[in-house]
Amino acid sequence: MAPSQINNHTVHLLPLKDDGSPDLAGDPAYCYLPPPTKPAYSVRFEIEGTSSICRQGSLWHNLPNEGEQFVRSRFREHKLKASFNDVIQIDIPVHQAGAFEFYTTYTPIPKFTVGKTEVPQSTSTKTFFIDVEPHLQVGKSRLPLDALSCISVLSKFMGEYPHDWDRHLHGISERNYNMVHFTPLMIRGDSNSPYSIYDQLAFDKAFFPKGEKDVADLTTRMEQDMGLLSMTDVVWNHTANNSKWLEYHPESGYNIETAPHLRPAYELDTQFLKFSSELASKGLPTHLTGESDLTKIMDAAKVHVVGAIKLWEFYVCDVEGDAQKAVTAWLGRDVDSDASLVDDVPSWSLKQKADWLVAHGFHGTDRMGERFRRRVHPHRAAALLQKLFGPAHAKQNNAADERAAHGAMARFLNEVNLEWYREYDADVAAIIDQVFNRTKYMRLDSHGPQIGDITAANPLIESYFTRLEVNSITSKHDPDSLALANNGWVWAADVMKDNAGPRSKVYLRRELIVWGDCVKLRYGSGPQDSPYLWEHMTGYTQLMAKHFHAFRIDNCHSTPLHVASHMLDSARCVRPDLMVAAELFSGDEKMDYLFCQKLGISCLIREAMQVWSPAELSKLVHINAGRPVGSFAVDDVSGTDKPAANGSLTNGAHTNGTTPQGREIVHKIVPSKIHALLMDCTHDNETPVQRRDGRDTISSSALVAMCASASGSNFGMDELYPELIELVHETRPYSSPYSNLKLGESLKIGAFEGAGAIKKLMNQLHQIMGMDGYSESHVHHDGEYITVHRIHPKSRKGNYLIAHTAFPGSNSGSGSFQPDALTGTKAKLLGAWSLECDQSYDAKQTAIHAKVLQGVPSHTKDIRGVTVEAKGDDTVIRLPGSFGAGSIAVFETWIPAAEHSEGLDKYVTSGAKDAFKNVGLIDLNVIMYRADSEERAASHGQDGVYSVPGIGALVYCGLQGWWSILRDVVASNDLGHPICEHLRSGQWALDYIVGRLDKLAGQSEYANLTGPAQWLRTRFDAIRKLPSFLLPRYFALVIQTAYRAGFERGVELMNDNVKNGQRFLKSLAMVSYQLQGYMPNASLWPNKLVPSLAAGLPHFAQDWARCWGRDIMIAMRGLLLCTGRYEEAKEHILCFASVVKHGMIPNLLGSAKLPRYNSRDSVWFFLQNIQDYCNLVPDGHAILEEKVERRFLPYDDTWFAWDDKRAYSQESTIAEVVHECLQRHAGGMHFREYNAGPGIDSQMKDEGFNIDIDVDWKTGIIFGGNESNCGTWMDKMGESTKAGSKGHPGTSRDGAPVEITGLLYSTLKWVSGLNADGIFAHEGVTNSEGHKVSYTNWAAKLKSSFEHCYYIPNDRSEWSKYDINPKIVNRTGIYKDVFRGKKEYRDYQLRPNFPIAMTVAPDLFTLSHALGALEVADHALRGPTGMATLDPADLEYHPYYINSEDSDNYQTAKGRNYHQGPEWLWPTGFFLRALCKFLFMKCTTHEERVEAFQQVTARLHGCMAAIKQSPWAGLTELTQKNGEFCGDSCPTQAWSAGCIIDLYDDASNGSSHGSGNHADEKHIDLDSHIEERFPDPDAGKRQSPCNAKVDGLVKDLNMTNGQYNAALSLFFVSYAGFEPLTNVLLKRLRPSIFIPAIMVLWGIVMCFMGFVHNFSGLAAARFFLGVAEAGLFPGVNYYLSCWYKRSELGIRAAVFFSAAALAGSFGGLLAAAIALMDGIGGKKGWAWIFILEGLATVLIGGVSYWMVHDFPDEAKFLSDDDRLRVLRRLKSDGQSSAEHEEFKMSYFWASVKDWKTWAFAVVYMGCDGALYSFSLFLPTIVQELGYASTKANLLSVPPYAAAAVLTILIGWLADRTNQRGWCNIGVSLIGITGFSMLLGAPTKSTGIKYAGTFLGAMGIYPCVANTISWAANNSEGVYKRGVTLGFVIGWGNLNGIVSSNIYQAKDKPNYRPGHAVVLAYMVVFLLGGSLFTHFMLMSENKKRLAGKKDHLIAGKTDSEIELMGDKK
Repeated sequence: MAPSQINNHTVHLLPLKDDGSPDLAGDPAYCYLPPPTKPAYSVRFEIEGTSSICRQGSLWHNLPNEGEQFVRSRFREHKLKASFNDVIQIDIPVHQAGAFEFYTTYTPIPKFTVGKTEVPQSTSTKTFFIDVEPHLQVGKSRLPLDALSCISVLSKFMGEYPHDWDRHLHGISERNYNMVHFTPLMIRGDSNSPYSIYDQLAFDKAFFPKGEKDVADLTTRMEQDMGLLSMTDVVWNHTANNSKWLEYHPESGYNIETAPHLRPAYELDTQFLKFSSELASKGLPTHLTGESDLTKIMDAAKVHVVGAIKLWEFYVCDVEGDAQKAVTAWLGRDVDSDASLVDDVPSWSLKQKADWLVAHGFHGTDRMGERFRRRVHPHRAAALLQKLFGPAHAKQNNAADERAAHGAMARFLNEVNLEWYREYDADVAAIIDQVFNRTKYMRLDSHGPQIGDITAANPLIESYFTRLEVNSITSKHDPDSLALANNGWVWAADVMKDNAGPRSKVYLRRELIVWGDCVKLRYGSGPQDSPYLWEHMTGYTQLMAKHFHAFRIDNCHSTPLHVASHMLDSARCVRPDLMVAAELFSGDEKMDYLFCQKLGISCLIREAMQVWSPAELSKLVHINAGRPVGSFAVDDVSGTDKPAANGSLTNGAHTNGTTPQGREIVHKIVPSKIHALLMDCTHDNETPVQRRDGRDTISSSALVAMCASASGSNFGMDELYPELIELVHETRPYSSPYSNLKLGESLKIGAFEGAGAIKKLMNQLHQIMGMDGYSESHVHHDGEYITVHRIHPKSRKGNYLIAHTAFPGSNSGSGSFQPDALTGTKAKLLGAWSLECDQSYDAKQTAIHAKVLQGVPSHTKDIRGVTVEAKGDDTVIRLPGSFGAGSIAVFETWIPAAEHSEGLDKYVTSGAKDAFKNVGLIDLNVIMYRADSEERAASHGQDGVYSVPGIGALVYCGLQGWWSILRDVVASNDLGHPICEHLRSGQWALDYIVGRLDKLAGQSEYANLTGPAQWLRTRFDAIRKLPSFLLPRYFALVIQTAYRAGFERGVELMNDNVKNGQRFLKSLAMVSYQLQGYMPNASLWPNKLVPSLAAGLPHFAQDWARCWGRDIMIAMRGLLLCTGRYEEAKEHILCFASVVKHGMIPNLLGSAKLPRYNSRDSVWFFLQNIQDYCNLVPDGHAILEEKVERRFLPYDDTWFAWDDKRAYSQESTIAEVVHECLQRHAGGMHFREYNAGPGIDSQMKDEGFNIDIDVDWKTGIIFGGNESNCGTWMDKMGESTKAGSKGHPGTSRDGAPVEITGLLYSTLKWVSGLNADGIFAHEGVTNSEGHKVSYTNWAAKLKSSFEHCYYIPNDRSEWSKYDINPKIVNRTGIYKDVFRGKKEYRDYQLRPNFPIAMTVAPDLFTLSHALGALEVADHALRGPTGMATLDPADLEYHPYYINSEDSDNYQTAKGRNYHQGPEWLWPTGFFLRALCKFLFMKCTTHEERVEAFQQVTARLHGCMAAIKQSPWAGLTELTQKNGEFCGDSCPTQAWSAGCIIDLYDDASNGSSHGSGNHADEKHIDLDSHIEERFPDPDAGKRQSPCNAKVDGLVKDLNMTNGQYNAALSLFFVSYAGFEPLTNVLLKRLRPSIFIPAIMVLWGIVMCFMGFVHNFSGLAAARFFLGVAEAGLFPGVNYYLSCWYKRSELGIRAAVFFSAAALAGSFGGLLAAAIALMDGIGGKKGWAWIFILEGLATVLIGGVSYWMVHDFPDEAKFLSDDDRLRVLRRLKSDGQSSAEHEEFKMSYFWASVKDWKTWAFAVVYMGCDGALYSFSLFLPTIVQELGYASTKANLLSVPPYAAAAVLTILIGWLADRTNQRGWCNIGVSLIGITGFSMLLGAPTKSTGIKYAGTFLGAMGIYPCVANTISWAANNSEGVYKRGVTLGFVIGWGNLNGIVSSNIYQAKDKPNYRPGHAVVLAYMVVFLLGGSLFTHFMLMSENKKRLAGKKDHLIAGKTDSEIELMGDKK
């Protein structure tokens, strides 16, 4: 069997912007895709998951499926699922060519507000277009559009069919044309013009006697025998004025009935014709001798035409008539009471009253039409009269009143008419002017046709209307329908406006250049407006498509778009690969694009003969010649190194039975220019002989053929016809020397008659270049010369043309053409020719008057003497003096250095990924980045960034520096950019890049750079020999490939959140590589070099300025922790812990040599980072035990140098450092900075060096600072002596800054929890008064006081409840920025600091208050990228930061306003994190959560754009107002990027999630809000509540943990209490009734649990669930014991009970399905757990009635023999259940008095106590191991599965050995081991704990089934056994009450009390009880074997002995 063909899958990437439009260059972006392929390529729509269009969004497109007919209105929907991290990709296969549409629908994001807002309605974006090129084919070869060589023929001159046609077509084929354009072949109208079609459905029988059959034969033979495709014109705008079908369907045209607005134009036209016939009788001239004669006629026309028809009546209202109607309405009190008139109407001017009437009182103003169409509304006009004269009264008003009213209204109407008369006057002036100018051109102008005298046959005007004759057909129609508007064209017309429509006056103003032989067709808005016309023209269109490969749309600009769209859609139904060319003269490039996009036009017709100079011709060729030579690679090279896929379009694995697939090839869609069908001369324009110079025929044709577009010519061009053929009146046939070639005779290239032999070569080259993809060209113009070099972009083979144009006045010789040097290029002459032609008057006249259409005498001539001189790899071309005007020389070229460049492209774009595979995190810092100052510092000043002339220094030394420049250069293909010129000038850039990496690779810390350095060297070496003009292209390829490899390697080294994130997140994460690296003068440690994190580049790159404590601690979480760079984060934490002094970390680290301690907030960000490290890093808590050597002595403020012997002499753990920081603050701190004075700060006042920090123990809030220092991040110190601001902080923020309070609370709460878990040794601090304060109490003080101290309510009546000074409040509904600062007004300033507190300590805030404050900040502070640092409404707001400002402005001089308004980016991250957290807290549905994400992401667009556009590839430090650029901002800042990464981490890990309804009045405690997840339901009913708990049941029912545990406990009360009685009921009611009944009952109760709303409902449901379920477990075990022997019971009981374990095992899998129902029906996920499990139970319970059989003695399914056999088996086993037994109370008491009942109860107590504890809390236990709830539920599967397997194994073993006691003992030891592991394992030892859950489960589950079997085996008698099992199981279940209450939330994450209780149960009851029972039973058996029990049966019958049961 032959192997399957492996096909690559091609994708064309179409990214969409936030508004749904294509994210492509160009306006508009023209998306023109290649022809469909087999297999089909796909369009990949790529949409950011955060895009606005994803909110309830859908993508709609109408691309058809394979084999499906296209229907434009049929759109397919693809739902868009919003995602914070993902990019949505939708692949749509492309199966057909044509014009397709797409759009998106979505619901806009509502305005973020805590108040009421309008619910946005679903909306739709604009419609966008995707055009797909048709697949044209000649023979078996595909014919791209750019390979088309078309020739137009006027069909009526082709001669007799088929003989003459075949001759001409053979000649055309021999000249290597491959398409023939035929003018319409249908029956022509009276004018004989091909474009005036009489019958659109009938071919001209004069040519084609057999009609359609002949045409089909013609086009088939053309294609198959001559290699010619066919094109025809389609004429949709008009039909011949004598078309018979018009008589039947005059509604198809514009007549007075269908277009009543044309009546004035028609009457004017008629009157002009009448006037024309009366000229002589009126004494006016009919023979015009000059303009004076024409002026006389036009003057008379004003009277006899315009005046005669009273044209003004179509404009104005009837004053008298309308006035009378208004007065009559007034008198009759028919007044419009709703008329909008004010009381002061009498004071209005006459103009105001007239204007009101026009606006409110007229109708008929919408269009022209009937006379006096513009009429007043009488009752509206009456309202105006009533305002003026009062209400009319029949008895009171007299004739005088009526006359007054009439006179007033007449005045108003006359005023109205004034404007309309002005309109009339302007139109009349236009009419007279148009008729005058048209008549002058037609009869007087020398360049006009000079048609002669004015006669009846040749009237003054060309009529605008065809008047159908009245006959038997037309007489049936309204006479108004028989005058049909003719078609024509209008200068500079609006192509979107119907010239004959109601909004146009073209016909009235006589602006149309009319075609009197054509009636304009009226399509209306759709087929309903003109059914016949649409059907008729659709049939015509499809007939053309049936036989022709291509359409030329005649006058496309005059065709309504919706009409053309419909017609082309219908044509493509017949011929999907229809090529469409269009004659489109819109005059507007954007309009051209619209037509092309909407209609799928393949190319627009353009003409070289229309240009007027060599320069313009050169420009036209340049536009259409393709991309410049050496253009940059079009496609992204990102996929070059990617492996092939093996079975799916997305690199999935190859599966059996599928066709293997190749790799996925992704092309970026490059917006297309409008393709051209560039004609050297069209059939409706003048020829070169007539317009230019006959010699130019070859040169123009050759230039056109060299273009990378479809090319074309006209029959007669190659033959040098002397003039344009008159299309209408000409009757002579074509002649051509090429048509005289005999059939089979070939035309040879070279000297020949006319230009055709040379055209053959040029057409051949054009086709080769088009088919092979010669897409690059260089066009040069020099005087009369134009050169074109067209090259293949990969093989670098090409063709070169030198053309000497022949415009009038051209030189006959070669003139000034200098030797032409082709750099790095070899050339071979293909030929040089000139054209000699006789253009004398006689020669032209001879041709013009010949019997056939023929050209002037002409002949091509070979030119000798063209030299091609090789100079190395260069070539110099010299032309001889005989190279005159009209000459051409054609060369074949190649570039020796690029002979294998097709392989070179692949070589330079491959292998990079492998070369970069070993580079590490720090390696990427130097490969990709390194600012100039970093490079110089690291190289001791030797090296720096590269500088490019014309650009300057790059921003980085690494690849990013190059790519930041090249990115835009490549995208715009800007080969003129300075970097391209620099690369062409020399190879210095290549040397720099390789040399730098080689040098770095020689350093030990950068040894891994060898691979990238070697790769770059080999790739650069491969391109060094290329011609210089190719270097920019290949240099960019190498850099882009290396850059992409580096970027991808960087992402690869990060965590999954980054790897799987959006491009934006990856770009942010790469900032960590920019800023983290080795810096010898800025290491973290004074005596060892480690990588350090820079605060930003280039301002904070090296030395003391690099490492800032605050900046690092704010940025580190995002840049290092959230990207997975844990070791580097740890290094920074250890470093700063080592330099803690005064309970603070330094803000300036200085490698710990000269740290400066002046920052009050840095330490709190430091402690927050340690907390984040513990929470985010696996086994993160271990860092608390890490020891660091201390730079200074703990708790000692003594300063000493870093190399002092005391330095680093003591060590502390991180936990001790944390406590020290808290203790020092708690005890108060008062110190002066070391070396205070100008040496460390030349700007600060002396008192500014004093640091004072204290705690207010009433509130727990820390206060500090003074007015002369700035201890928070807003730390700009005034510096201007001139302005008097020196030593005055711009933003002092002394007191208690809100973010410090929030960070303090977060830390206290954290360490309090650590202490409770036994991880943190310290319980609290000692305050300044010596009192102990626990961390818990300190946190509680903060929490209780926070809102009181910081919040400012909107409601002033509530201010008394808060610490507020009403005199200072500026804004309400916000949180103070500072509490109790010295300048009190600053407390109340709105700044972006409170969101920091919200993010780290959300439970300090009231939900409603928090959201309200965030809303204020959103509106007042948030800019496009950053947050304003001060309220714009504040008097101190100054948003423009200029550090160099040397003014006397106190606020802004020397940049003092650094934090007084400019918009900083890092607070944006905290603002959005806070917004995300608090929006989620109020979310109750999935939709609301999605909306919350979109609210957040909608505010990220500015940052997304910023990092994309920044040459630094980072986010800037700050911007000016509204995002304006700030020149003093650090362009890439660590915390700007890091804080946004934090936001993405929150979103991906759910750390910002909360759910449920929260009362606004209550504080939010995140500990009480278990993150909402989808359920993991267990089939065991007792386990469902715990899965529901994980899924939010507790918070949704507003329960406490105590109430939750109580609800669990209630179940066991009823469950255990009813169990002893249930087996009696089972026996009496029969199993087949009892078991199904209780199943149905508990299923119903379970369903109801899904509808409870509070604790009470849940508690009641749980109680009754216990009642209903009590009978199952004892009943089933009892039931089994009545059917099976003792040796068979264990395995059966084990199988039954293993179902419980298996149910737990599969619960996690079931969760994934139920998860999808969250929010359905308004129900939460936990509710659906109960409902679905309940319904399933009811269903199974009902079915089980037919599945459960009663006791053996009553079993109906057994035959009598089988029944006896079963009873004998049981009897032989000594079981009385073999006999029928009646219940007696004695059985009950026998069980109660039996010691074995209580012994087994104790053992079972040990089983069930452990069982319920384990099953109820396993998901929670696993979750606390560090896994999210979904993963926790899934990880609970394996322990259950293992337990199920062991349960069955033990059941089997016990049955075989009859040693149930030993089985219990052995298995219990396994469980004891497991719970010992859980109890003793360290907090973060997740592996040990998880292993413990396995052993725990395996030690519990087998014992349950085994104990029941053991008890049943040792209890005889049907009823007694039943009662015993009831007691045993009931007592065991009663211990579920204990189990429900031993795992408390306060005990997490270790739950040691719970584990200890379970361990006690297993040791004391399970193990101890089993040992006791086992040995007691051994003793009993020994006594019986010894005969010590024989006295009990002495004297009894066998029957009596049997009934004694186990007493015998």
